[in-house]
Amino acid sequence: MRKLSMLLLCGQLKRMKKAFVEKKTPFFTIICLVFLLTIGAGNNHATVFYVKADGSDTINSGDSWEEAFATIRKAIDSAGGSDDEIWVKRGVYNLSSQINVSKAVAIYGGFTGGENERNQRNWNTNVTTINGLNVFGCFFITADAVINGFTIKNGAALEGGGIFIYNSYPLITNCIFSKNNAYSSGGAIFNFFSAATITNCIFSGNKADNNGGAIVNFSYPLSSPLAFPSITNCIFSGNQAIRGGGIYNFSSPAITNCTFSGNNAYNGRAIFNTYSSPV
Repeated sequence: MRKLSMLLLCGQLKRMKKAFVEKKTPFFTIICLVFLLTIGAGNNHATVFYVKADGSDTINSGDSWEEAFATIRKAIDSAGGSDDEIWVKRGVYNLSSQINVSKAVAIYGGFTGGENERNQRNWNTNVTTINGLNVFGCFFITADAVINGFTIKNGAALEGGGIFIYNSYPLITNCIFSKNNAYSSGGAIFNFFSAATITNCIFSGNKADNNGGAIVNFSYPLSSPLAFPSITNCIFSGNQAIRGGGIYNFSSPAITNCTFSGNNAYNGRAIFNTYSSPV
């Protein structure tokens, strides 16, 4: 679509140039048309890639539900730019390796497999599960990506059993993190020199052997933009760690309208702060 739009734009510009030279078109009109055509060309470059559990990474193109890939990893590899989206059909996706999100793509779960508009999905009803039972961590994020509408469970890693985030500003929304484990810190999510925006998520039954049963926010210096993650409208229940049963902070997060219940830790059952200034 991007290439086609640019070709159409170039053709139209040639025609307008000829008209202007022949004094058939006012100069102001040409400027307005160029502006409108440029806007139109810029709005047609997003691409959607489709994923379903019974798809194929080898023979399918990923450009429709019928031609869906089998893995999110293949869709990320195929995506080109920050406007690309990945739509994932409901079901359980048992990982064979960690999903590396190195592009600023938007990954959405909660589809039945027939939608043609994103707002038709229902992530509550169409549960889309990322099962990290047999891998070392579920997601490794190094880009300003979107993760929206997933249940992420059974991930295990040294840090960030569900998601490890490095040097980026991802948006994590409408997700459930369950039974993820960190052998050190950040049972569900480890924000390492990152300022993730985490909204409308549930953290239940996650565990870290040291810090942050659900989340660790770690960044230095505390004045850095990467030291200001945001956690809003989230529920933390039954998470466990040595320090910070729910959240461990070595940064300056904004924690708003969150509920903590039944979390367990030797220090800070809900939140533990070290050299940090949460707001």
